[in-house]
Amino acid sequence: AQAPPPPARRGAARTVALTVLVLALVVAVFASLAIGSKSVALGDVFAALGGSREGDAVVVRDLRVPRTVLGLLVGLALGAAGAVAQDITRNPLGDPGLIGVSAGAAFAVAAGIGLFSLTHSYQYIWFAFLGGALAGLLAYTVGGTGYGGATPAKLALAGAAVTLFLGSFTSALVLLDVNTLDQWRSWAVGSLAGRNADLGPQLAPFVIAGLILALALSGRLNALALGDDLATTLGGGVRTTRALGA
Repeated sequence: AQAPPPPARRGAARTVALTVLVLALVVAVFASLAIGSKSVALGDVFAALGGSREGDAVVVRDLRVPRTVLGLLVGLALGAAGAVAQDITRNPLGDPGLIGVSAGAAFAVAAGIGLFSLTHSYQYIWFAFLGGALAGLLAYTVGGTGYGGATPAKLALAGAAVTLFLGSFTSALVLLDVNTLDQWRSWAVGSLAGRNADLGPQLAPFVIAGLILALALSGRLNALALGDDLATTLGGGVRTTRALGA
């Protein structure tokens, strides 16, 4: 068998990969500011960011900057959610949809729109958070029963069952009312176009809180990825970690 590379070489490779990814992110950000229905020169982009009000500065600052900031926030949230879900389920292909979190959020938002006439994205967040958390805990409770505890296969099956169960109720809610269907479909599909600058500051606290919690749980999640028994031996509360991660 081939010997693994030394730690120094692995560290250098990770540094190079991280540098390349950061540069790619910077390029993507400026591309988002410069490219659209009308291309804007990079010089005009820098001038707009510096406070200029001439030419296409208004388009860059008032339309494309909010779109780009929201895209970054969404990317951070999705990346953190995927990483946490992979550790919780011990599945390299894991995501929030695997353990029913996405279905729970969709059902809660549909119920909020149909029963409480929600209309604002800020209102959707609370319902989505509550529904996703409860669905994740339900999937974990079901998948953790029986011999062997919460194995990756049992969590995946429990998540699929919760997703199908809540998905049927969501379909019933949106099919019974056209207004609920229209609003829920707009929320479910999502779009960065036409978003105003006020939405970013409203969403940022939730994303930052999730990132802080994910970083605080990183040690426990790493131990959990090695197995429930080993995580318990290392002093990590398996149930508490999964509950907070969900």
